[in-house]
Amino acid sequence: MKLLCEAGLQVCALNSGPRTDPEKDYRRHRQVYDLKFRGYGDPLRLQGKAHQEPYSVEESEYSEGRDLFEHDVAYSNAPGTDWYWKRCKATGGKANFWGRSSARFGDIDFKAADLDGFGENWPVDYAEISPWFSKAERYMGVASTVQNRPSNPDGDYLPPFPFRCIDYIIQKGAEKIGVPYLPDRCAQLTTAHNGHPACHYCGNCSRGCDVGSFFSPTWFTIPEAEATKNLTLLTNALVREVLVDESGMAKGVAYIDRTTRKEIEVYAKVVVLAASCVETAHIMLNSKSRH
Repeated sequence: MKLLCEAGLQVCALNSGPRTDPEKDYRRHRQVYDLKFRGYGDPLRLQGKAHQEPYSVEESEYSEGRDLFEHDVAYSNAPGTDWYWKRCKATGGKANFWGRSSARFGDIDFKAADLDGFGENWPVDYAEISPWFSKAERYMGVASTVQNRPSNPDGDYLPPFPFRCIDYIIQKGAEKIGVPYLPDRCAQLTTAHNGHPACHYCGNCSRGCDVGSFFSPTWFTIPEAEATKNLTLLTNALVREVLVDESGMAKGVAYIDRTTRKEIEVYAKVVVLAASCVETAHIMLNSKSRH
């Protein structure tokens, strides 16, 4: 989205929930005893919602904000199964709370079919993709070390996070059984980078960073795309299906405005679905030709 806008294209981005505002939606550095419900959140906040189960860790009184998580649309499990679908509908989605591990694929991944003896290799190899990994790492800011592991190729890194006492203890134990204990590839800033401050170790990453010290659309790609004046961001727009023309080519989407409950159609020359693996498949399964 950011790159398309910077290239001069007019982009209309639809998001199924509200705009994430860290100033209002995150509880910042307050302790649990400073919060009304001691960090657990209002026990009645899901009253009347289609999906009643709260999501663990990320959804708490620290980040429940203005209805950031999806509880208006329920889902069901097949008989005999128990599947947990954690959904954040606000802009940036779960990338507001992600674990930030950002390892590269290597040829062990791209050419896995050769190694496994079945399946298909990727149509690209590591040498072709490597420059694009570097471009992403330099933009995001990924902290790690050079480790010379073909299964997890090295990249363009910021200085690593220092080990804690427990890390040194685990490292010593790992050495005894010949297992390397190494810093992760982490999209979290150890130094100021591209206009974003270094991490200040508050430990609240999984509930939303209030200063933008790890990569997320909220702090990086969305504001940079908006700065080009080429982005139209529609919030609370729940896409229902992809619209196609007489030849079966995508021409736009139909979405439900959560506020008015009205269906609206948006048309474009190109349609890109980036709604996560499950919801993208859901939209595709809902889509069919009207002709």
